Order: sequence, then structure tokens, then C-alpha cells
Amino acid sequence: MQIEPTQTELEKLRQRLVRLIIIIIIFFMILIVRMSYLQIIKGNYYRKVSENNRIRLIPIISSRGMIYDRNGKVLAQDVPSFDISIIQLGLSEQEILQTLIKLKKIVEIDLEEVKKKILAKKNRPFEPMIIIPDVDRQTLTKVAERTTELPGIIIQVNPKRYYPYGTITAHTLGYLGEISREELVKKHAEGYKYGDSIGKSGIEEYYDIFLRGKDGGKQIEVDARGRQLQVLGDMEPIPGNNLVLTLDRQLQEIASDALGERSGAIVIMNPTNGEILAMVSKPSFDPNIFLRHMTAEQAKRIFADKRYPLFNRDIQALYPPGSVFKVVVAACALENEIIKEATTYSCGGIYWLGNQRFICYHREKHGNMNIIDALAHSCNIFFYQVGYKLGADKISKFAMEMGLGAKTGIDLPSEASGLIPTRDWKKKRYGKSWYGGDTLILSIGQGFVLTTPLQLSHIMSVIVNGGHVYTPRLAKRMIDSSGNIKVFNPWVKKIISLSQQTQKVLFEGLESVVINGTGRNAYLPNLRVAGKTGTVQNPTGEDHALFLCFAPVESPKVVISVVVEHGGKGGIEAVPVARRILEQIDWSMFKEEEKEE
Repeated sequence: MQIEPTQTELEKLRQRLVRLIIIIIIFFMILIVRMSYLQIIKGNYYRKVSENNRIRLIPIISSRGMIYDRNGKVLAQDVPSFDISIIQLGLSEQEILQTLIKLKKIVEIDLEEVKKKILAKKNRPFEPMIIIPDVDRQTLTKVAERTTELPGIIIQVNPKRYYPYGTITAHTLGYLGEISREELVKKHAEGYKYGDSIGKSGIEEYYDIFLRGKDGGKQIEVDARGRQLQVLGDMEPIPGNNLVLTLDRQLQEIASDALGERSGAIVIMNPTNGEILAMVSKPSFDPNIFLRHMTAEQAKRIFADKRYPLFNRDIQALYPPGSVFKVVVAACALENEIIKEATTYSCGGIYWLGNQRFICYHREKHGNMNIIDALAHSCNIFFYQVGYKLGADKISKFAMEMGLGAKTGIDLPSEASGLIPTRDWKKKRYGKSWYGGDTLILSIGQGFVLTTPLQLSHIMSVIVNGGHVYTPRLAKRMIDSSGNIKVFNPWVKKIISLSQQTQKVLFEGLESVVINGTGRNAYLPNLRVAGKTGTVQNPTGEDHALFLCFAPVESPKVVISVVVEHGGKGGIEAVPVARRILEQIDWSMFKEEEKEE
């Protein structure tokens, strides 16, 4: 029996159908509106997102500028290094882990260490993270053959710094290291970024902004698994500026060999223009070890070494100048007409000031001496009397005018200022007055006065060139990638009063040091050498040996300062070092330089 629906039931069914149709229409309208929003209004945004997932920018590191010596010998250069890196963008944590496990089967890696590095760089997934730096050719080939199985893995060719002369030029050139968080905060505005290599010391640090280039990049298309499909475009990197130094590589090697394995410093300067020809600091280190993964043993050997191999003694170590300072006192006394060439003082081996006793060098009794004899035999008694008559104020003022007690301004970071004491300084520092005994001690370069080896060469240069206070410099010229040349000309900070008569007397006295005085071991039959020895008291061990000289006397081309730590007497330990250097100098280099000028 068939029952027909009533009119009421049919009406209810119709209403339900209308409601369903309305709901369906509303749903499709919402869908259309949403699709219109995504495709039209937000279309550009999502297209960029899609492209970012599909397109990656691989940075191409620029090569750092090369560093040459004055004759064009390469002192620092970039060589190609092959690095295995990973880009996290577009990969899940599980995919990254699987890639690393597969990579570990090909080449030995510390999986946990790599995972830590990846985690640390999680916020920068688009930047390549080096897993294995500077791989050998065999490892490179193994990985390259299986890159399709290793999503995210790329092989980068990056420049690596190389110092062909290693320890010989280490302190002057410096070394590179990854930029620290503190350095990045200071230099972010200059274009530095995480992972950049930056100069940590020496020339590499001082001229870093010029030596570093501008990175380029390569745009590649990848598939959903992060594998490279094609190269879409690239921007070539711009290499850094090349830098030519005033250093002479051969002279640098000669000076390094002359000092040998002893701790100390040597600075060789051209007194006519302030150019640094050689700088040696020992013990030294190999800057190349900072450019690869350093083992714990290597790190310990460098940073825990009690001889402080990273310390640049040329510009950072402070020593009392000892009898070398007598050159300054002599010049000051002659300029202030406290003494003349014929002025004599008697040396009986002991000098009394009140109830204080001051002795001469090894308590010798030199008898009556003029300034030339006093310099030759380094008579303390002579300089006690001259210094006391001059007074501490004049000595300190003259020393400061010559450039002591302040940074020389050389183009190297972390230079020490040294110290020239004054009455006010002692009062502020120790709360005590200046006494006559302080003046006597100052007169022979002991007590509070402190200098660097560079400052010693600096003051002798001022005497040799007639009072011109040059700013010492290492940079000779710089060439950018377009071939433009910037020349670093000599810079005279000031000219102090130094008469020809004063210069003549000093030259005679300092040459007498070498001919028949404390520097006899520097005598060379075919070369006129002048200088001053120094033996510096050292409260922690054997005295330091010093020698400051210039040659040839008739036309000075080099000033050499030598410091041998714990060497004892300057005339015995420091003088022979300078002699070995002077014997091997190629003097023709100065004739060629004069022709160029």
C-alpha cells in the first residue's frame, strides 16, 4: 500500500532543499572570495614565498687583497679551498638528519658537533653552513658523485688565506679569524656579517676594510628536496685591494735569522722617510694555523705558552731603554748648551748625591771624559752630572718632543705608548714628590721610563735625519680592482730643533761606540757604523740586552734597534745580532729607491 506525502511534508522538504542550496552557494562564494584574495590581493606575496622555496642565493665569497713586500714578493694571498656545506632552507629536521647520516657514510664527520652548528644557525637557513672545510680532492670527488642523494649539500669554492713565510712575517701581517659577536656589533654598518673572516691583528686588522672585497652570489633553482636544478643568475664578487708594504722580504728573513730562537725584537727603519724595512718579534707563531680547524693541542701550545708568541714585542713590549737613552740626554744637553763638545766631567766610579751613592757601569773609573768619550764607554757618572744639571723637566720635555711617551702612529693596531715620567706623573701615580735621585736614574734610561723597540728606532731616526719626526709606516701603496693606485707618502708630524753641530757631535760619539767603545762587536771594515749599547735591569731575571745603531754614517740608510730579552750585556748579545744584519744588507736597494723617487 503506497502512502502519498502530505502537502505539509512536501513544503518542509522544499524548505530544507532551499536551505541546502543557500548553504552551498554561500560556501562557494566564500571559496571564490578566498581564492580571489589569495590569487589577486596576496598573489605577489605568495609568488615570492614560492620562489623563495624554489630559488636560493648561494653567496660567492670575494677574494681578499694580496699583500706584497716592496719588491713585489707575495707575503699573503688567497688560495682556493673546497668546503662541503649545507643549506637548511626547504628541508625538515628529519631530512637534514638523513642527509648527514648519508654524508657520514662517505666521509668522517662528528655528527653531534655538526648538529649543534646547524641548530645554532637555524635562524639563518638560507646561509650555507660549512660542515667540512678545506677538503682534499679525493673526499671532494666522493661527495660530488653523490650530491643527488644529499639534499641541501653543496660544494663551495672559497678563498683561503695563505702566508708563505709563516712565522717570519707573522706579527707584522697578523692573521684572520671569524668575526666575533662583539666585532659584528661594531662593524655591522660597514657590511660585515656572521661568518665573515676578519683581520685579528697586524696589517690584516689595520687595513681590513680595504683588503676585504665585496661578496657576490649565485641564484639557483632547487626541487622540493633542495637539490639544485639550474643556475638562474650570478653576480661576480669584487676582490679586495692589493697592498704593497715597505717591508723587504729578504731583509726580514735576514733579521729573523740573526735573532735566532731567542726572545726579543728587531726594528729596521729608513730614517729619511719613516719606512719600516723589517720587523721581527720572537717567539713567533704560524698564522696559517688559524685558517683551518685548530686542534686542542695546537690551541694549547699557542695560547698557554708562557713566552707569549702572539705578543708583538716590536710595538707592544715595554722596556727601560737603559744606556740607549743617553743619546736623548746628550742631544738635549747639547741643544740647551748645558755642555759642549769639549766639556768634561770626572768619573771616579762613584757619584754621591747627598747620602745616596750612584755607581758607574761595572764601577769603572773613566777619569775625565767629554761627551764623545762618555757615549763610547757609556759612562754613567758623566750622564748623572749632565742630567742633574739639565733637570728632569727638560729631559722629559725633549724626550716627548722626539716622540717618546706616546704612540708613534704606525699603521698597526694595539701599539703601546711607552712612558716618559714627569713630576706631575709621579705625584699622581705614587703620591710622592720628584727627587734628585729620580733625575739621575732617568738620565741613564732606568727607573720609570719605558719604550718600545719601534720607539727606539724612531728616536734614532730623528737624530739621524736632523730633527724630522716621521710617522713610521708599513703601507707603501694600495691598488684596487680597477687598477687605481693610492700612494702612502712620508708624513712629517713635526720638526724639532736639532742643530748641525749637535748632530755632528752625536755622530762622532756614536761612531766611537763602535770603533773603540762598548759596541766594538759591530765594527765592519768596509762600512761605517754608529750606535749605542744598553743593558737593562730586569727584576724577573737576566738583564735585557739592547743595541741601537745606524749605517752608513756618512749617509744613513738604516736605523736598527735590537732587543734580546734576558740576553745580559748589550755589547755582547745585541750588538752581534745587528752586525749580522748589516753584513747582509743589499745596499743597492736604496740606490734603486732613489732612482724611483
